[in-house]
Amino acid sequence: MRRHIIRWLAIATAAIGAYGCDESLPPRTEPEVVLVPTMSITGPAVVVRFNEAWTGGNIMLGMKNVHDEVLSDKADVTATVTMYLRENPSASRTLTYKYSDIVTPGLVVGNTLTIRVGQSIELMQPWNHRTAAGAAFWMSGIKFNQRADSKGNPYWESDSVHLVVNASLKVFERVQAVKLPAREFTITSELYESTVP
Repeated sequence: MRRHIIRWLAIATAAIGAYGCDESLPPRTEPEVVLVPTMSITGPAVVVRFNEAWTGGNIMLGMKNVHDEVLSDKADVTATVTMYLRENPSASRTLTYKYSDIVTPGLVVGNTLTIRVGQSIELMQPWNHRTAAGAAFWMSGIKFNQRADSKGNPYWESDSVHLVVNASLKVFERVQAVKLPAREFTITSELYESTVP
């Protein structure tokens, strides 16, 4: 009997306590933006040796977690990057980025992508600075001037041109692709042991 009363009192006390606290926590508001895309270029000088692009001028895409929590879900990493020279729009190229172009290691495990607070997933794909048909961007009517490197070896440097880049990026399966604002990068070409236009 005594156990029954104690049990009943405990239940009643809990009920009264719950009734006396009629204030509830404010509803959690989800942030409007949790992922912010970025775009940059690996270097403004495209170095060409033996008529092949070696370094510079590669487009890097990123998606940064600006939320206050870790984001983790099924991955679907893909991007489309379309580029052309403002001075000669016929010099254009479209690239498709995939998992193999991720340059930040350890974020995708199995088929799950995890991005910590303040962290970015970044993708970059080296390309040959040629159109889909094989025409070199640096042979697109750009003016060149002869220069000498620090050892006195001659090379040719182009005038500055403008690479216009449009891109879209998707990283999670359940989040639609984000179209990045168009960017324009100023680039030059440096030709070593190469045919001069």
